[in-house]
Amino acid sequence: MVTVDFTKKDGWGKPALKPFEHLKLHPFTSALHYGLQCFEGLKAYRNAKGEVRLFRPWCNALRFKKSSVRLTLPDFDGNELVKLLAELVKIEERWIPPTSEYSLYVRPLHIATDETLGVSPPTSSKLIIMTGPVGPYYSSGFKPISLSSPTDTIRSAPLGTGAYKIGGYYLTYEEITHQRYWQPLKLHLSINKCYGYTVTKSWRLVLPTSSSSSEIN
Repeated sequence: MVTVDFTKKDGWGKPALKPFEHLKLHPFTSALHYGLQCFEGLKAYRNAKGEVRLFRPWCNALRFKKSSVRLTLPDFDGNELVKLLAELVKIEERWIPPTSEYSLYVRPLHIATDETLGVSPPTSSKLIIMTGPVGPYYSSGFKPISLSSPTDTIRSAPLGTGAYKIGGYYLTYEEITHQRYWQPLKLHLSINKCYGYTVTKSWRLVLPTSSSSSEIN
């Protein structure tokens, strides 16, 4: 795993590569009390030639940046983060499974580390990148899945935090799994849109146009 510490006085420190280990946190750490935490998830695969590939890491880095800023966590250079992700994947390459159905999961995490109670922008934080081999996203494999579209909760309301991957992001997922659904389809009911996807009256998903930009400053 890789860790990088930030303080208001010194800015971002140097990345440190270390064995996977438990985190030691003060009980008053602000991330635990005020939800000042965000994360991402991406995967490294092997292609048909056995070469290692990351799928759109700059898109994850951009959302990670936006999530951090939304929570008043310190900003960072997204391009440097992508380089750090790539270097860590090279180090962990032996853990990438040889078949396309499996991959190496990469989890960046950013938490506030102020050791005090009180509501204020954080003055210190820790960015952590962890990895581990994984199988298909759903335990059913690559079969069609059932979606739930709950109307009693709203996560993607305008000006809210639905576009940011922060603490509590998967709350609705946990609520619907006991109903035998695999994933919620969170809609903004007045405009019938979900995370940039448009949903038609016949429940057809229309995918947005993908951006190919790889610069995240």
